[in-house]
Amino acid sequence: MSEAGRPPLRQLLASDLAANAGGSGWRAMAWAWLLNPGFAAIGLHRVATHLLARGHRRSGFLLWAFNTRRSGCHFHPDAVIGAGLFLPHPVGVVIGSGAVLAENVCLYQGVTLGRNRKGGYPRIGTGAMLFPGSVVVGDVRVGAGAVIGATALVQADVPDHATIVVSQAQTVRLPAAALGPDAVLGVDQVG
Repeated sequence: MSEAGRPPLRQLLASDLAANAGGSGWRAMAWAWLLNPGFAAIGLHRVATHLLARGHRRSGFLLWAFNTRRSGCHFHPDAVIGAGLFLPHPVGVVIGSGAVLAENVCLYQGVTLGRNRKGGYPRIGTGAMLFPGSVVVGDVRVGAGAVIGATALVQADVPDHATIVVSQAQTVRLPAAALGPDAVLGVDQVG
């Protein structure tokens, strides 16, 4: 794991702090570590990957494992996560090893960024927003400023500033008791 091309840890934490807690400075950071689950999740991930990149494998993986269990998020250490990641409700977020996130991305609870059977991973553009339960798999690009609606499954490229949604849920079957006595055909009513 290499730090080449990545901003310094302090700069990443400052961007994540601003995105998740709306503040800056050491006092805001101290409060965010304690009270903001989104900042704590990405912050601990950043420190763990920083340690790993510097050859501190045992402490890096221990911190990564602690963060995974504490936050309920799985951010693979090899994923590239840009500055300013906003996690309003971080539980259940999964970012696979080859995923690449640009700056100022927003991920709600239950978002999965993973590979498909072909082995590719998604690339998420600057300012993209992925709502709860959305899944992006494979070698696809989600464009800058794109919005992925709740529970959407994305397996193809999404253009910049596009909005992808799933159609509204529909009832496909009701139990006979829910339809009432007039809705159920008796044997004497069948043609």
